[in-house]
Amino acid sequence: MIEENGALWDARKMDEYAGLWKRAFGDTDQYIRYYFSGKAKKSIIYENRTGEKLASMAFFTPYAAYYQKKRRTLAYIVGVATEEKYRRQGRMRKTLTAGIDAQKKAGAPIVFLCPENPSVYEPLGFIDTYWRKTTIVTGYGGAPAELTAIPWQDLSGRQKESAAAFAGKMLTAESFDLYLEHSVDYYEEVNREMQALDGEVLTLWRGENAVAIADRIWEDGHHEIEELIASREMAESVIRTLAGRLKSDRLVIVDSYFISHLEGEGICQKIQDKPYIMIKNTDGSLAAPVSCYINDLT
Repeated sequence: MIEENGALWDARKMDEYAGLWKRAFGDTDQYIRYYFSGKAKKSIIYENRTGEKLASMAFFTPYAAYYQKKRRTLAYIVGVATEEKYRRQGRMRKTLTAGIDAQKKAGAPIVFLCPENPSVYEPLGFIDTYWRKTTIVTGYGGAPAELTAIPWQDLSGRQKESAAAFAGKMLTAESFDLYLEHSVDYYEEVNREMQALDGEVLTLWRGENAVAIADRIWEDGHHEIEELIASREMAESVIRTLAGRLKSDRLVIVDSYFISHLEGEGICQKIQDKPYIMIKNTDGSLAAPVSCYINDLT
């Protein structure tokens, strides 16, 4: 059965959702505790059941975003999972369609997701929109820090506002058709998420001015920067400071949009093999891909 209007958070189903999430994505217990104790509660959850048993689920999580220069609340679809024995039965298509139809009725122009397998979503009208460029930096581990690095949780309220304003200014200047609002509240949540992944949000400063914000996790034995919003003219100083702060001679910057101009020894860049973001127009049209910038783990 599809719950056509979605199921607002139901604590009684927490273990059921978390169990399928664990089996589908293999996240750590620490991360699952973080997600299901807080962030998941913001989602509308669509599900398909066989009797009392959960067969598939999809979380439609609202984000403050800018789409075509208008601030909107848009749904980021995550937690898309089907129990193995119920796959290839059309259950996920029904689950996603129910959520997408509800978003259309609510007036949302698009929905978007990060695909594990893009071919699964193409028949539903999702279009490839954003590819991340990854940068691997080596040889900077012994560089002296050129900027001041301060973890998000150690900032004053005024510094947090300044850092978020810097990120907002950088994003606005790019004239993207679609991007998430990087407010103080946004970074508070991202920092909790990074900490659940043994990381943090790290801010970099030149005097009293923020010049970079890096979302860092610990992944497969090395530091991984999931997102780096940085002043382009300060890019080399940002890299040197991050490498020194993390005491690492190898930095993996998963999304390096703002430092994509860097070249030289120790800099290796490549476009990822699959799109990071796919979008669907809720009116069903196959519009051309928009200029998009979105980085968020869930």
